[in-house]
Amino acid sequence: FQGDVTDPAARATNVDASVAMPKLSIDPHKSQLQIEKLAVRAKGGVADGPFEFAVDAPALNISPTQATGEALTGRVRISGLDASFGLNGISGNATELDIKEAKLDSTSKKGERVVKLTFASPLSLNLLQRRGGLAGLRGDVNITDPGLPKGSLQIPVIGSLNVDLLKDTANSKINAVLEGGKFDLTADIAKLSDAPQVNFALAVDTLDLDKLVPPAAAAAAPAKPPADGKKDENKPAPPAPAAPVDDTINLSALVGPSVNGTLKVGKLVVRGLKADDVAAALKLDRGKLDISSLTAGLYGGKLAGALSLDAAQGNQLATKMSLAGIAIEPLLMDLAQRDVLSGTGSLALDLKTAGANSYAMKSGLGGTLQVRLRDGAVKGINLTQTLRELKAALKPESQDETVAADTSKQTAFSEMDADLAFTKGVASVKRLNVVSPLLRVTQGEPATIDFVRSELDLVARARVVNPAADPEGKELIDLKDVTIPVHVKGPFDKPSYTLLWKDAVAGILKRSLENKLREAVTGKGKGGAAVDKALKGLLGK
Repeated sequence: FQGDVTDPAARATNVDASVAMPKLSIDPHKSQLQIEKLAVRAKGGVADGPFEFAVDAPALNISPTQATGEALTGRVRISGLDASFGLNGISGNATELDIKEAKLDSTSKKGERVVKLTFASPLSLNLLQRRGGLAGLRGDVNITDPGLPKGSLQIPVIGSLNVDLLKDTANSKINAVLEGGKFDLTADIAKLSDAPQVNFALAVDTLDLDKLVPPAAAAAAPAKPPADGKKDENKPAPPAPAAPVDDTINLSALVGPSVNGTLKVGKLVVRGLKADDVAAALKLDRGKLDISSLTAGLYGGKLAGALSLDAAQGNQLATKMSLAGIAIEPLLMDLAQRDVLSGTGSLALDLKTAGANSYAMKSGLGGTLQVRLRDGAVKGINLTQTLRELKAALKPESQDETVAADTSKQTAFSEMDADLAFTKGVASVKRLNVVSPLLRVTQGEPATIDFVRSELDLVARARVVNPAADPEGKELIDLKDVTIPVHVKGPFDKPSYTLLWKDAVAGILKRSLENKLREAVTGKGKGGAAVDKALKGLLGK
């Protein structure tokens, strides 16, 4: 055959394929098969490069009384994969055909990652009853990647696999050593030829999915042109921008099979998140995956909840979880690489979304999130220091002051409670209550967090309640009980903080005048209720 294959499921161009077989004798009624000098060759091109395929069977003779033959060998090269396979040591008969060794060796390359597989096992086949098995499967998986901690990862594997085509069933048991710990998988499969039904149990000591399946690298941002629009002839031309990352979420593999199983992982790493003692029950039916009874140890606390994903209904995702006793700072660092908040407490989330890619998923996010933290800090601004510095320069005509975020600064709190409601990827802060000995902070207007654009637009209303509670707070006596709005706005990674002095200056000046009058009348603050009453009348309070 020479030409092109236009079938969408196996499209190929410039195909050159041939089958040579000088002798072929088949008699199904007598269970006889004889082949001599079989040679299959094919080459051509597919979407991502050339391919080659070859199979050689010099001699094979099978009958009800005996089976003999020379080694069968083959090779496949396609899309960065180079694999060879073989069957050696053929004996037995048509009823019990024994292969001393079935072997597979493959090397696949993707970027800097190289994965080598080597597997071998005795193979037994019953051609009449159409069943077979690999009773003593042994092999190794070797991953080489500069991104791995030691540059490589080796996984020894042993196990077994049995298939019965008449009953349309299979079962497998795999035992591996993964990062020095056990990896045990048992699986029973029914309806192999239709919609497979799988029952499994997986127990793993350590499972780092970021090592085994690294996330796709983000696309490089295009270079910005010079401010004056002129090209710098002395600089080399910038490299071509990387192709945009395809973040399409394809969950079509979930539609069809039916799966029930249990999962237990001692230590789990996925997309930077770290958990231990993970346990869950999984059920997949008609494209909907339900993960129930999910529990885990997470950053010093506990997680419990459930998650569902429906691939047949537009990639619908729903989750309801509670996290108790969680250290929020390392969680946010691993989850989003952002050092913005510290403290220990609880989170309760009830979220839903759907979409064909990550942007659609963020845009469709809805639900609620509750945060309760204790003994932590908001990173980026020291509100007490900022208030003190700007108070010193305060004048009646003072304008609003904007301060850039500085992660070396922080505002400590003893309590933080926040309730968020999500609509189309934008969270509205329904309740904010931050308590420290010196300050109280509540939400103002606007109060939104846009996860689609990764932007903040939030007014926090800060009030000094007890200047004596902080050694630096005495300078803020004139701000006691005065509300000063702080507008937090901008991208997540670099927001700005604007103190809205104009909204608070009247209250500040009134409080300052009250304090000075009290000192003058009472002698530096010494006096009684009569003076306070007179001052309140004088100032209209």
